[in-house]
Amino acid sequence: MSETYDFRVRATLGDTTRIDSDLSELLLETDGGITVAIRTMADRPFRDSNEIQLRGSGYADETEARTAGETWRDAVTVGFARVQLAADFRERAPRGFIAPAHLDELRAAHPEVQQYNDDPGVLVFPSAPPALFHRIEARGVVVKRGEQVAAMVKEAHERGLGVSDVQRLAFDLWSASFSLSVADARFVMLTMALETLIEQVDRPLAVQEQLKKLVVSVEEAGLPEGDAASLVGGLRALRQESVGQAGRRLSTALADRLYLGMPALKFFSYCYGLRSTLVHGAHPRPSRDEVDLAAAHWSDSSVTCLHGNFSTFRCSEIRRRPCDQN
Repeated sequence: MSETYDFRVRATLGDTTRIDSDLSELLLETDGGITVAIRTMADRPFRDSNEIQLRGSGYADETEARTAGETWRDAVTVGFARVQLAADFRERAPRGFIAPAHLDELRAAHPEVQQYNDDPGVLVFPSAPPALFHRIEARGVVVKRGEQVAAMVKEAHERGLGVSDVQRLAFDLWSASFSLSVADARFVMLTMALETLIEQVDRPLAVQEQLKKLVVSVEEAGLPEGDAASLVGGLRALRQESVGQAGRRLSTALADRLYLGMPALKFFSYCYGLRSTLVHGAHPRPSRDEVDLAAAHWSDSSVTCLHGNFSTFRCSEIRRRPCDQN
């Protein structure tokens, strides 16, 4: 019998979602020796597992197996979206792996089993012998000294510092980013946190007067009502500076700090460009490593702006009580 090939794609379901089934396998296709199924890890029932894998077997060559794997992965994405089942294929999450030399040692010691790193994406391998996939995961923990935490809280209380609704939202978004392992999601969440602190101001009067003339020109042009309303709305919105301009002004709070070797203003422009690339679906996406590194420094700059934003409020404006704000 000629050698055949399998494909495998692993995924992690969302923390609050499960497939409601006592089975450990959902069969998708059986045709001419080819089998495709969604399976859980370790044969656990779906309702008890958030780790799943898409497996296909019986393909004539590696190219056929890879093409089928990519096609079925897209089908899983569409099908899961239609039933609102969240899944992370881990392609943009931190990853760990066993060094090639150690994998070679395992293969030499256990030739009866194929040994692979549990990499994300479509993995293709011979159907026999059985395959074993290795994954190394580690999560770092940032610790803050208890004395420092207590001192900062007591100082904020003594100075009567409070938090506005906008500031609270910014802090909540910034905090939520630390629960996200996917670099893209964390970066966009951090950008949202910073954007809540951005206050757009009116453009110079000369600019506003020119915009008024353009509005009148559009209103008198005889355009279809919907097109005219859209253009007028866009022109009126231009009376205020753009979010990017306002954000660059906010970045001046970072003084002479450097991020990724860039001054704060240049770093903001770089990150805002990265944000636009991600949220507008540009292809190809920036690499995971680039986004992950930017997110680490973006977090630092965001919390610095947030701290500076806190400090600009007088306690009487927030708490409506006396204090000794300096």
